[in-house]
Amino acid sequence: MSTIIKALDILDLFSPAQPALGLSEAARILGRDKASVLRHFSALEKKGMVEQDTVTKHYHLGPALSRLAMVREQTAPANHSIVNVVRQLAKSSGETTHLSRYSNGRLVQGKVIDAPSRSGIRVQVNPAEELPLHATASGIAFLSVCTRGTREQVLAKPLNNYTASTPTTREIVLEHVEVARQQGFAIALGTYESGAIGIAAAVFNATGDACGAISVASPESRMDTARQQQIVTLVLEAARQISWHQGAPHDVISLLDSRMTAE
Repeated sequence: MSTIIKALDILDLFSPAQPALGLSEAARILGRDKASVLRHFSALEKKGMVEQDTVTKHYHLGPALSRLAMVREQTAPANHSIVNVVRQLAKSSGETTHLSRYSNGRLVQGKVIDAPSRSGIRVQVNPAEELPLHATASGIAFLSVCTRGTREQVLAKPLNNYTASTPTTREIVLEHVEVARQQGFAIALGTYESGAIGIAAAVFNATGDACGAISVASPESRMDTARQQQIVTLVLEAARQISWHQGAPHDVISLLDSRMTAE
């Protein structure tokens, strides 16, 4: 591992829950000796990447990161990059793709891209609609990685029935959630719209929390085993890229990488 990567690893230790770190604590977490970690802290401090509190001697993130973040948003905005990922997923899959975000107990559409398929038939997704978390692949994917409190809040509400396949009991929804948790993605067949299949994976924000999902929606008639596997791979890659652009922590990105490798 290069010296630069070792130094940059230190930046991944900071989070809203852990805004400051002492030298000993950082060395313990990284599994390195204090002398080498101190050298890395000193190098980062010289470039303004971290600052040291003169009283506590703990380190926190420095002003150079704010400048770089501003430059990044001015020259390569995250939202623009994310939309490009959604658009590329639609092109690669040949199906309708949609990125949703979780807000105050609701899963709302963030971006919908319609990609005409070779047969001209596609699933229509209304950009203005809310997605029921218990009845869609996006919702199940999100519930599989969100906090327990959020999941309980969702399941405490009435679970509306949309088709003959919609899961409407807490127990069945949790079964779907557990499968999605183990797989790293969710598949919903005719649970929200008869004859449609959704394949989705959760996306994460800069705090490492699940914030929504990316999904492909396809007519069931066009989905065989090989095509399903192909789209799962595309969705997992898109989820990884979107989470990356949203600043998800290194451990989250590593988890998403492992899911793609497993597939």
